[in-house]
Amino acid sequence: MFKKKQLLGTLVCSFFVCAALAQSAPSKLVIETDSECELRLNGERKATLKPDAATVLNVGAGEQLLECISTQNPSAKARKVQEVAPGKQVVVSFTLASQLRFRETADTLVDTAQNLEWTKQDNGGDIDWQGAMAWCNQKGGNWRLPTAAELKRLFDRSGSSTTPCGEGTCKVSPQFRLSKWWFWSSERNGSSEAWSVNLYGGYRYSDHIGRRSNGRALCVRRP
Repeated sequence: MFKKKQLLGTLVCSFFVCAALAQSAPSKLVIETDSECELRLNGERKATLKPDAATVLNVGAGEQLLECISTQNPSAKARKVQEVAPGKQVVVSFTLASQLRFRETADTLVDTAQNLEWTKQDNGGDIDWQGAMAWCNQKGGNWRLPTAAELKRLFDRSGSSTTPCGEGTCKVSPQFRLSKWWFWSSERNGSSEAWSVNLYGGYRYSDHIGRRSNGRALCVRRP
């Protein structure tokens, strides 16, 4: 009986020792990025992240604020709040490549992948196809309504790039300022319909050229 009690006491002590060690062990963040960036932890600069290597940080348990700011373009950045348990390791991945695709000016975004310059904002309200065409044309300077293919190439199928668009979230660069997710293209589909592209889901849809509800216009031109 004495030996059993002694063994039980040893096991209980071991449990508490292990628990104490787990509490005192440092928590770790393993941080990866697809583009070189400056890493900040809780507002303090920590390291320059490289896309071909992971960076490991010892941190305290609890909520950690992580920021990754591109060294190529400071306007391209990502921010995450990460909860870390005591003695645990968490992998955090940052994606900046899609933001670096767009070179930002005051009112436009230059799309280096398509060699197009986009208006940063849509027209801001419900508009039919003819109104969308007119809205871009009245800007002058070779602005026009994009093709369906050009609009679809804005869509990020990985879901790593998102921006609010009305009540939804569109899968495009966060540098865009969108008020809805349906965007007219310049292409007609027969005499009474035209193609539009949904930047929430990434697909095209043919609709009557007179439909206004939720329709929006983004404009493009060659830079």
